[in-house]
Amino acid sequence: MATAEAAAAKAWSERPEGYAIIKEAFESTSQNIKCAMAGGTLYESMSLDTDISLVVKADE
Repeated sequence: MATAEAAAAKAWSERPEGYAIIKEAFESTSQNIKCAMAGGTLYESMSLDTDISLVVKADE
């Protein structure tokens, strides 16, 4: 994923409407959602009720 695309995805997920979509998808199990970027890679971290941290790496 290009840095610009990762930045756009991060910005979307941090806006109320993007966050609401992510939150709804994980609402039954998530306690917290965080986003971070490293170059062109976007990381989404979700803390679950089971105290397991799920990290998703998105790139092409």
